Amino acid sequence: MDSTFIIAIIASISVSAIMHIVDRQAKISLKFKLVGGVSSILAASAMMGWYAMSGVAKIEEGVDTISAYQVPLTEIVSEVSRHLFEQKLVFEQFYHNKNHDSGERIKKITTDINGQIVVAKKASLQWASSVQDSVEKKQAGEVSDQLEMLQANYEKFAKIIEMATKDIEGGLPDLEDKIKTVEREGDKITTTLNNLSKALSTQLNTSMRDLKNHEKETQSGVSALMIFFILFGLSTLWIIAKASIGLVAAIQSFSGELFNTSRQVSSASLEIANAGQKMAESSSQQASSLEETSASLEELTGMVDSNVEHAEQSHGISDDVKMVAHQGNESITKLIDSMKQILASNDRIQELVKVISEIGEKTAIIDEIVFQTKLLSFNASVEAERAGEHGRGFAVVAQEVGNLAQVSGKAALEISSIVKESIANAEQITSENKRNVESGNKLVTETAFLLNQIEESSARSSDYSKQILEASKEQAAGIRQINDAISQVDRATQSNASSSNETASASEELHAQATSLEDIVTRLIALVNGDAPATTSPTHNSSLHSTTKNNNGRPSLNSLHSTTTSLKTTTSGKHTATHHMTSPAATGSKTIKTLSAKGITLPPTSSESSSTEDQWEKL
Repeated sequence: MDSTFIIAIIASISVSAIMHIVDRQAKISLKFKLVGGVSSILAASAMMGWYAMSGVAKIEEGVDTISAYQVPLTEIVSEVSRHLFEQKLVFEQFYHNKNHDSGERIKKITTDINGQIVVAKKASLQWASSVQDSVEKKQAGEVSDQLEMLQANYEKFAKIIEMATKDIEGGLPDLEDKIKTVEREGDKITTTLNNLSKALSTQLNTSMRDLKNHEKETQSGVSALMIFFILFGLSTLWIIAKASIGLVAAIQSFSGELFNTSRQVSSASLEIANAGQKMAESSSQQASSLEETSASLEELTGMVDSNVEHAEQSHGISDDVKMVAHQGNESITKLIDSMKQILASNDRIQELVKVISEIGEKTAIIDEIVFQTKLLSFNASVEAERAGEHGRGFAVVAQEVGNLAQVSGKAALEISSIVKESIANAEQITSENKRNVESGNKLVTETAFLLNQIEESSARSSDYSKQILEASKEQAAGIRQINDAISQVDRATQSNASSSNETASASEELHAQATSLEDIVTRLIALVNGDAPATTSPTHNSSLHSTTKNNNGRPSLNSLHSTTTSLKTTTSGKHTATHHMTSPAATGSKTIKTLSAKGITLPPTSSESSSTEDQWEKL
């Protein structure tokens, strides 16, 4: 048996071992076992088909190699041997008869043999490149090498026989040696052809023998796989049957646990009903306290409204104060500007006084110069008169000096006019300063008046603030009343909290039992359907009408799952309502009615059923 057959056997044994291991695992679902068994059978069938197809493919490959290369090469070698033998006979006839037709025949045979050798060589190369087996590739290479040798030997033989043919046609004597050479070379080619024919025959026989071996291996492998396939199928059916028997036993055990859990759920629901009655009494006391709190809140609301009204009035007064203060600020700003103008006017007056003082000094000097000049001009005129004709020129000078004195006097008059004008300007500036000061005094008076108004507005704002304080005291009294009412609410709340704890404890127990019941049903469904439980509706109303009974009067699998889902939803709602201080007085009885509406008859008290782990081990 080859490696492929061994691998197929090992794979089949491995799959069988895996199925037995799966059978021993309790947590693997029946669905998985069924799907796995069918899939394994299909896999084994596919493996058997693959093995048969691979064997047929090998046989077809061998047949293709024989028909495409080995048989054609054998035929070509035989044809070359026949043509070579024919060429020898024709050459011998040509040697004795010297017939021209025989010479042409020899050339034609040479051409045919060369063509056949080329075809054979090409086929051997294709054979060597197409095969994958190393042994067969080596054999194809040997055939190719022998064809190379045959081609070289025949080319040499063809040249010798061609030369011998020409010598015979030329009538040359002493041709015995050349004839012997032709015979010797022809024998070599014959030997090469015989060896090549034997090699091809040996390879053909080997290929045929390999084909027969492949056929036998394929037949035996398919037979063995058929046996394993039958055994594997029987093993799978045995596992499925065993799992079905275990499933029935597990369902019976789970049913007992379901009814015991339902009894515990009923007991817990009664405890929830009693705790709900206590909570209802506490809620009544709490309602009375809340009424007192509501009355106090109404009084507090009235006081708050009064405070809001006073606050609005205070806000309006504050706006008035703000406006008055703004006007006072503007008046003060104007006063500051007037004072700045007065200061600027005083600066200008000081500058004018300084200029006037300087002008006065300059005027005094000019007057002195004018006086001295006039005196000098007078003296010069007198001396010129005395001198007579000789003093005439000096008289002209004296006249000019007198003219200068007259001009200077005129300038002095102009300067005096300027001084008067400056004095007038100074008086005007002084008048303006006086008016500015009077305006500033008026603005100061207005500012004082506005400040008085601000003071009065502040006094009124203080009165309103006092009223707000009194209202706040009344609010404090109302808040104390609210605190008293809240104290009563707190005591009632504490009482409700105590009852809520009892209710919560019973509710948690009920919730746990419902969860356990659902878990049992879920495990039962998972045993049949796999890891994903069957889809059931969690809606309470729909579950009330989905319950059906089997022949023994017990609920069916889907109805039990719907019942547990409804119980879990109901208990979760009770648990939430308990912490929100709602009255669950009727909830316990509602749960009992729900169980009765579903057609579930609670059994009498009995001992707890045994653990389900044994049932899982059986599966």
